[in-house]
Amino acid sequence: MTTATDRVPPGPVTTARPQTLLLTLLGSTALDRDVAIFSGSFVTVMNRDVTVWQHNTPHPRQLADHADLRTLLVEHFGFDLPEVERMRAPSIPEWS
Repeated sequence: MTTATDRVPPGPVTTARPQTLLLTLLGSTALDRDVAIFSGSFVTVMNRDVTVWQHNTPHPRQLADHADLRTLLVEHFGFDLPEVERMRAPSIPEWS
């Protein structure tokens, strides 16, 4: 059985951003909320490289250390995770 949405090409109305699942899971489990959270910006992190996208403008930077990562989590994701100070990251030699 096909529905009207099966015949509509993917677009902003019928598809979800990859962040939607993460934010929904974060909202429902970590924050005990039934809604997703959106701050108006997107954050990408790969190793130490961080890009914060605000109003379609990238703001790249590099994480200096574990404390900087912890601050990033607080500022952009809304939670404090002290354990990140002891986290090991094999792809970053200084953090292994």
